[in-house]
Amino acid sequence: MITGDWAVLLWSMGVLVAMLSAHLFIAWIRRAKGLLRPRDALGPAAVSAGALAVGLSSAMVLALGAERLAFPLGYRWPALPVLLVVAFALSLGAAWSLIRRQSLPALAGAGLLMALASLAVQVGWLQAAGFRPGLIWNLPLAAGAAAAALVGYTAAMWLAYSDGSSNGARRTLWRLGAATLMVLT
Repeated sequence: MITGDWAVLLWSMGVLVAMLSAHLFIAWIRRAKGLLRPRDALGPAAVSAGALAVGLSSAMVLALGAERLAFPLGYRWPALPVLLVVAFALSLGAAWSLIRRQSLPALAGAGLLMALASLAVQVGWLQAAGFRPGLIWNLPLAAGAAAAALVGYTAAMWLAYSDGSSNGARRTLWRLGAATLMVLT
């Protein structure tokens, strides 16, 4: 009998969850763009933001669970609603910005909000894990990660809402490429 490593399974599940949430985020924003009244777009914007917020949090918890630690992780449960609300609010801002227009400033603004949501979720779950004696942050490395997240999310939004992803025979590949870039970011 062949057995697999549980860490690889959890990492794979985290990637799958992140990919599905990124794809849902992109798809619901596309659906909302076709609506005439801004009030009608609020529901799809909320669904897209909720999918991204839950996906980011779930992927981070799965990634932490995949780490081989000498001790079990214990999370501070009050952090869960706070992290979800923060991720939802930032993702909703990004979704609303993308629904209204897809100019370069709007794409960059949405990329910034999504990078902030991603970093907030990652830092929040690491803090909620309650590591003792605590985490020591490498600030230049964290700043580099923030810059990479900003560039990655902005590029993913450009891929998702460019002319190639809207028209043409390969639009599905462009959208999957955008979701994949979001996961890699």
